[in-house]
Amino acid sequence: MKRFYVLFVLLFAGLFSLAQQNVTFKINHWLGSAPFQFGLTGTNNNGQAFKANRLEYYIAEITLVHDGGTETIVPDTWILANASQVTSLALGSFPVTNLEAVRFSIGVQASHNHLNPTTYPSNHPLALRSPSMHWGWSGGYRFVAMEGTSGANFAQTYEIHGLDDAHYFQTTVTTSGTMNGQELMINLDADYEKALQDIDVSSGPVAHGGTGIAKTILENFRDHVFSASLATAVAPAAETAFSLSPNPSNGLAKLNIDAKDLSQSTVVVYDYTGRIVQSFDLVNASTELYLPTAGCYLVALQQKGKTLATKRLVVAH
Repeated sequence: MKRFYVLFVLLFAGLFSLAQQNVTFKINHWLGSAPFQFGLTGTNNNGQAFKANRLEYYIAEITLVHDGGTETIVPDTWILANASQVTSLALGSFPVTNLEAVRFSIGVQASHNHLNPTTYPSNHPLALRSPSMHWGWSGGYRFVAMEGTSGANFAQTYEIHGLDDAHYFQTTVTTSGTMNGQELMINLDADYEKALQDIDVSSGPVAHGGTGIAKTILENFRDHVFSASLATAVAPAAETAFSLSPNPSNGLAKLNIDAKDLSQSTVVVYDYTGRIVQSFDLVNASTELYLPTAGCYLVALQQKGKTLATKRLVVAH
């Protein structure tokens, strides 16, 4: 009986450890279709060209949405993102099997927005910075600070600093992430041309605070800037579904598709880095995939370049 109890405890502990995933959160910085860099020319939806020489913003209260809508908050975590630098943070280990979305806010929550920044160690995101991201005791932190040049010959200087507790906006990005062993990678794309959507930068505006275009830039970060990276995106619901079996697989899996129209359809297989490892035109509603290397893959069904549905496939040899 004692041996059975010990075996049960070990088995339970093993199952629990398997449920834990190390989660990494990464933002890929873009300016339209080009990787972001200072001095690169972007164009907003008004057709106005601009360059950025400063772009920083805070991310707070990251929440993982997984396994049928379960929400797991990542505690005591803030990110000060700088668009000119790699933004990647190991969030910790969490009991996530199937990620469905990631939710986070732009800025600093009210409970911390008006605390003394000098009390934090120098390497903490909320510590004092140069140039400063702290507006003052009353205003708190700059949630977004974007500066650069615009107008004819880029002769105008613009500065847009968005802040205010009332504009601490939350955004949700639908994504399944990608797996690398026991590490769940959440890769997001941030397109900063969309940060200036519907903002007239032709005359080099200067706006600091929580009204006018300073509020608009925060709304743009909420509504337009972020999306799931291509290889981790989950397509909207459509009249298309497919199954992969067996899953996990030893490398050979059967793909069965339920769709009214398969014309101009393609199957694309990505590895955990987002690299395309297979791509082929779909001829029949039932076909086979063979992946010789163990790992986690994303299988996407596309039609005329649009992703209709995706599924994760685990290959274990």
